[in-house]
Amino acid sequence: MRWNMGTADGWTINRTCGNPSCVRPDHLQSGSLVRDDGKKGKPRKPRPDWPLYPHRSGQWAKKIRGKTHYFGPWPAPEAALQKYLDERDDLHAGRTPHSKRGGLTMRELCNRFLSAKQQHATLAR
Repeated sequence: MRWNMGTADGWTINRTCGNPSCVRPDHLQSGSLVRDDGKKGKPRKPRPDWPLYPHRSGQWAKKIRGKTHYFGPWPAPEAALQKYLDERDDLHAGRTPHSKRGGLTMRELCNRFLSAKQQHATLAR
């Protein structure tokens, strides 16, 4: 769930955690309520074949398998599209998308830890 707080100049502060009193910087995103034609409200799709729709939370979104998925803020439509293209195969198949940021998954971390412990136990004999 996304929570929005409007400002006087037409920008919004979107909370991604769902807590309306949260002020953690990593839980806040900025967005705009001004469309490209100068009118307030949701932006238009950048082109007719655009697969995402502008959600009222200030995010580009798509409903897949009955669940709404968010891909990025309105001011960055191309980045949102790229995230959708990266994750769409997993989402349409019902899988959780894998992060491509280069970090360790919990499974990889546990496997490395257990392998190191096993090697240590083998060398200690």
